[in-house]
Amino acid sequence: YCTRLDLSTQTVPTSGLAFINGVQMSLKDNYQQQLFMQLQQQTLRLADSLRDGSLHEDANIQDFVYGERSVGSRNSLVFASDDAPLRFLDLGHQRVQSWLENDIHYLSFDKQDADSSDVESDSVSVWVIGDFSVDSVRRTAADALIAAGKERAMRVALIHVAFERRTAVADRADGEEDEETGDDVDAPQVLFQLASSDHAVAEFVAALLADPATAKDSVDEKLAQLVEPLGELADEAEQAFARNRRMLSILDALPAEADSCLVAASGRLLPPITPQSQFSADSFVLLARHELHERVEPVVHALANVTASDARPDQILTTTAIVERGKLAFGRNGIFQQRAAEARTDLSEQLSRNS
Repeated sequence: YCTRLDLSTQTVPTSGLAFINGVQMSLKDNYQQQLFMQLQQQTLRLADSLRDGSLHEDANIQDFVYGERSVGSRNSLVFASDDAPLRFLDLGHQRVQSWLENDIHYLSFDKQDADSSDVESDSVSVWVIGDFSVDSVRRTAADALIAAGKERAMRVALIHVAFERRTAVADRADGEEDEETGDDVDAPQVLFQLASSDHAVAEFVAALLADPATAKDSVDEKLAQLVEPLGELADEAEQAFARNRRMLSILDALPAEADSCLVAASGRLLPPITPQSQFSADSFVLLARHELHERVEPVVHALANVTASDARPDQILTTTAIVERGKLAFGRNGIFQQRAAEARTDLSEQLSRNS
């Protein structure tokens, strides 16, 4: 049952979880207050839905609630908590601007049913950062692309950074095979060329990530016109991988282990995804919908008020990350809390004088 809900002992906080109308909550010591506040929020949300007509009096409440964006996969890493604190990449850093513009290549599926003015299309930029010669990292990347095929808001960038392994063969037991793909298929090289191509096929990249060995012939047969021979771009790929390492180091976004990877959505960096944790394609869909509703849509609407044309996905990504990172900085410095406390003090003094 927990696997079907995309939960595991690694992703569920020790304090436990609660679900109210399908919305997941990580319980804390003051869980009674948490539950009461969430009940109030859900009551207001349903009242707003009745007023705007999205919910009718004769509708099935359960069907309505479980069809909402916030309901789907239950992965606790999607929602901010003590186990998954909010952290945003410094995408406004001057040294990473050229890298963002020239080295990050996105894969997305055709949005044939999307309106040209639809704010959702490709507006959530998801990064998967890791060593794509490792099976577990490729599986996570494949799930991200599978999710992009379901969720039109998503586009995916696969950012390869080779993990600096120890050189001793003794790290493996006798007869144990390395987790890399071997000499037959250099997955990072092939992925680099596919992602760099203007004609990259997202469906094929997902298949390649899932099983590089069986997809090798397809690279030659189906995509011979799309990618150059591996040797010709090998040096360019290695240079790009080196730039990835330098820029990710500046952003403090390098994976700590060879078999783990990092996921970022609209600049929000999640805790490491490991082989022991659960983060499926459904989790990626929920992540994209959550970030779209919580952070991206307000930025898109704000940009629409100050720009003559529709905001580009790259502009949405950078602006969202900068705005949210700024909010966190203000919150840590206590500026908003300090002003609220001063206001309460001023009001108390006025009441005392009046009395």
